[in-house]
Amino acid sequence: MLWTIAWRNVWRNRRRSALTLATIVLAVVLGLLMRSMQYGSYDAMIDSTVARSGHIQVHGDGYWDNKSIDRSIHADADTLAGIRGDANVVDVVPRLESFALISFGDRTKPSGVIGTEPEVEDAYTALASRIVEGRYLEPGGRGIILIRSLADYLGAGVGDEVVLLGGGYRGQTAADLLPVVGIFEYTIMGNLETGLAYTQLSAARELYAAPEDQVTSLSVMLAEGSDQLYPTAERLAAQLGGDYEVMTWRETSKEVLQQIQSDSVGGIF
Repeated sequence: MLWTIAWRNVWRNRRRSALTLATIVLAVVLGLLMRSMQYGSYDAMIDSTVARSGHIQVHGDGYWDNKSIDRSIHADADTLAGIRGDANVVDVVPRLESFALISFGDRTKPSGVIGTEPEVEDAYTALASRIVEGRYLEPGGRGIILIRSLADYLGAGVGDEVVLLGGGYRGQTAADLLPVVGIFEYTIMGNLETGLAYTQLSAARELYAAPEDQVTSLSVMLAEGSDQLYPTAERLAAQLGGDYEVMTWRETSKEVLQQIQSDSVGGIF
């Protein structure tokens, strides 16, 4: 009886019913579109994070708590081959990261300095495409590229030589003079107060007086679409032993995960 009355009421005023139906459909479509855009932005954030940090990071035990170069690890060919031998691992990006005072003329600023293998780094972070002046790092060379804000503050340009001074491996003094070969632009979450610079891995080891094959982190890249993040991390941890710590991107980039979760709650509402 009630269904019959309701059905008759729908057709009693067809214009009203059509407008109501169109409003509901439009609201649902817009809601789905907004959520799909949110999920797309989350995927982009995760891809950017993974490109920088890797799906999994391998450090020396205790490194993540204080990020001291003294807790760096020895990543020889056998260690790298063992990690790459996992079925889900596509590649490994070795990096030696620390800080230094970078000076040019009468200006000095603290900066993060990342030593990396240029070709491998560019394959995941597309760092070469971010160069706005000069050129990208050449494998086997000696040079440094500065983030735009750091170069502007120092007043340094391509072709200038900057002085780097800091603390090296096992208390040694880190000091070197490197030519600026390029300037890049990079949007960094958290508005990095210090600068950022990249150099060749070999040049970073020379700067920080680190032994051959020494790195502070190994960024492990997994196969695209791999859902084996945690099982792979567990296998690597068991393989490498207690002198290493193995962390997924969800642990090393908690701020990204929290931002996604908080934004998703707003999207649900």
